[in-house]
Amino acid sequence: MKNTNHANKYLENLSEKLGRKVLRATGLCAILVSAFTSCKDVPFMPRWDIDTYMPLGTSAVYLNDFFTFGLIPSGISAKISSVPKKYEMYGALRDALRSIETDSARARTVLTLSFAKRTPIYTTDTLFISSDSSGLNNYGKGNIIFPISLETTDTLKTDSIILPQESINMLQNAAGMGNPLWIQTRGYVSNQSSSSIKITSADSMNVNLDVTARIFVSQSREGQQ
Repeated sequence: MKNTNHANKYLENLSEKLGRKVLRATGLCAILVSAFTSCKDVPFMPRWDIDTYMPLGTSAVYLNDFFTFGLIPSGISAKISSVPKKYEMYGALRDALRSIETDSARARTVLTLSFAKRTPIYTTDTLFISSDSSGLNNYGKGNIIFPISLETTDTLKTDSIILPQESINMLQNAAGMGNPLWIQTRGYVSNQSSSSIKITSADSMNVNLDVTARIFVSQSREGQQ
């Protein structure tokens, strides 16, 4: 009987001690949770980025705008250009571009250009991107300049460039201010065959443009408009 009473008292004391420890642990957890939720950026929280794919649009150069009588004579070379095209910056595109990672150790913004044609001509062209229409003729100020060429037998060519920091800044500033991007293709085409090439309104060179940007993600960006 004495052994039973002694065992019961021991269990009661143990239960009381454990209860006090649980209460102290619960209080500590409450303090930690309160501290974390009251801070928007915890100093030792991990930093992370995501690569975001964004199509910028398409444009076309129609050859019959530059050659009369529906023919490209043998040995002839001509200057061509697309009409400057304005791309409005809004929604997800604008949000992503103004959040581009700027840390040089992490940043990586890639512009990809797909150039397609079905006419057997040689072409060497340059794509220009600027935040204002007058900048399409300016080789500075962070404007993007993307050269590309296709041989006579080529029907599709895709190429990519990593944008320098000046061009990233241009994209960020345009997105931040809600300004449009202006895009134009200019270059030369030539018929290197020994005979004339017949063309119709369907003969065009088509440009497709997209950008893959690494954007910085953190709590501090919450609430930005």
